[in-house]
Amino acid sequence: MLSLPIFDAPTRSSSGFILRYILPRAGPPALVGPLARNPFFNLVASGGDFAILTGHGSPDEQSGQDAVNLWTAGKYSPDQTQGKVIKLLSCDTGLELVPDLITYGKAKAALGYDADYLWLGDPGYYLHPYDDPLAAMCLKPVIAGLNALLDGCTAQQSLDIERAGYLANMENTDSELIQALLQWNLNHGVLYGSGSATIQRCPHFTIPIPPPPLIF
Repeated sequence: MLSLPIFDAPTRSSSGFILRYILPRAGPPALVGPLARNPFFNLVASGGDFAILTGHGSPDEQSGQDAVNLWTAGKYSPDQTQGKVIKLLSCDTGLELVPDLITYGKAKAALGYDADYLWLGDPGYYLHPYDDPLAAMCLKPVIAGLNALLDGCTAQQSLDIERAGYLANMENTDSELIQALLQWNLNHGVLYGSGSATIQRCPHFTIPIPPPPLIF
């Protein structure tokens, strides 16, 4: 299950990379834009063994389209999270919500960030954010980790692959700012639950034609 809000520059950027590189493998249900809110979210959240949510976060909340709340620690239905591997690409949820997905939500594993997730984006790519090479410096390591999960790797291996991507990109840029952002994201990725948790493998392919422009 994918929840991909696209209502402002940060959500368009993070969701855009998931749309381009993960959606073709993960398949439905994918809640994009206006669909990434209730009642649609509640209708599909309990299905499958894997969930990826982008959007804005706070220590105890994960939001969807237009920053509407989807999950609050201790106040959602565990039917939506039980037995899943969950990735939250949002700020601060690793402080309370991500561990709560294990203790209250009974997820197998949950990954997120215990501080703001930081990256730079070029506004010239607003309609096709998945082509932004500046944003890719931080977001492509996330994509690599998610693809690893879909390949059958464990939650811990997924996080390790993401961290390795940050380190590799730090070596491939002369920008001290980009290096600092990569180091920050590397330091603040967290994993709760079972590091050995896996999901059902999915075929590994990328659609050669990118998604249409994000015009809404």
